[in-house]
Amino acid sequence: MYKEDCDNFFDIPIQDHTVLIDLIYTSRETLFLKKFDQCSKKINGLDMFIYQALKSIEIWRETNYNLDSQIESVRKQLENIKC
Repeated sequence: MYKEDCDNFFDIPIQDHTVLIDLIYTSRETLFLKKFDQCSKKINGLDMFIYQALKSIEIWRETNYNLDSQIESVRKQLENIKC
């Protein structure tokens, strides 16, 4: 997000069932996600990236995983890797 977008960008109505997704995966908590502290479900780009990979593996292997626990496991492993 660009600084000039900040004033107009945050006029998003948030309700109890709202899920926020930010595609940026270089930082865990982006300005967009920080701005909506009242939202209980926020997903950053890294979680989406991991979820998509795990779903692909499920399809290829014709199996089902507990994706929530797998995402946490992969996220912890990726935190140790510097690109």
